Amino acid sequence: MGGYFYHKRKSDSNRSRFRGRPLNLIPPLRIAVLAQSLMTASAKHFIDATLLDKSEGVFRVRADPTHRAIIRRSLSRLSGNLQSRLSRPIVNMPSVYDLKPKFQALLRPVMNGIARLGLTPNSVTLAAIVGSIAVGIAVSFAQSQPALLLLMPAWLFIRMALNAIDGMMARELAMSSHLGAVLNELGDAISDLGLYLPLAFVHEPARWPIVAFSIGAILTEFSGVLGRALGASRHYEGPMGKSDRAFVVGALGLVTFFYPTVFEAWFWIFTVGAFLTAVTCLNRVSKALKELRSQSVRG
Repeated sequence: MGGYFYHKRKSDSNRSRFRGRPLNLIPPLRIAVLAQSLMTASAKHFIDATLLDKSEGVFRVRADPTHRAIIRRSLSRLSGNLQSRLSRPIVNMPSVYDLKPKFQALLRPVMNGIARLGLTPNSVTLAAIVGSIAVGIAVSFAQSQPALLLLMPAWLFIRMALNAIDGMMARELAMSSHLGAVLNELGDAISDLGLYLPLAFVHEPARWPIVAFSIGAILTEFSGVLGRALGASRHYEGPMGKSDRAFVVGALGLVTFFYPTVFEAWFWIFTVGAFLTAVTCLNRVSKALKELRSQSVRG
């Protein structure tokens, strides 16, 4: 075809839609399809938009050797973006973690007050660990003292606030440290075990689902941090992340206190919760692997 590349429209009825329009007004998907055709059929050619001829139902593009490398990169990027959009899941897993930015905005004045007292992020993290273990021990006696179940929603809300505050202090007040990163990850695991495992003593028929849920909680955090260990980012996908678990268990403790018959559903609630922790692990690991693959392609 010499110095030109031809791309025929599928039907004459489409001519009127594009006739007289500048290239940037053609629908984005049409542009992407044209780019994909250019990449596969004639990667060595280059679009010079000022020489685009739309007469007789034909796109006519002149090659410009001086900019061939530029267009090749541009078309490759456009093609990659199209493939990325088409490979995205139709439905994303929702998570309470998505509300974190708004929650942090509400806690910012509290964070500033804690910082003025001279406290560090590590001290806030340690307070969350100690408090979680203490509340877990107290809740283990809820079988004889049901009012202790009310400690769960109250403390889980406080713990989420403390977890948000220590991270904000580290990032926004330049108080981050390697020790703080270790405490943050270990603290989440210890706090989850300290809070959730004692529930196995509250309702014995649900003991093993509660144990499975507690183990799943640890594995989700391990799966989230695994990406960082491999060179990707820390992942927080749901559907049963730290904030989701806190919401479910806190709500369950509150509802069970007012309606003790809910105890009968604990077995199935924690069974489903344990299953969702497994889904969360797979979700986080797959996202980390996908990120690593994209890094290797870019590299």
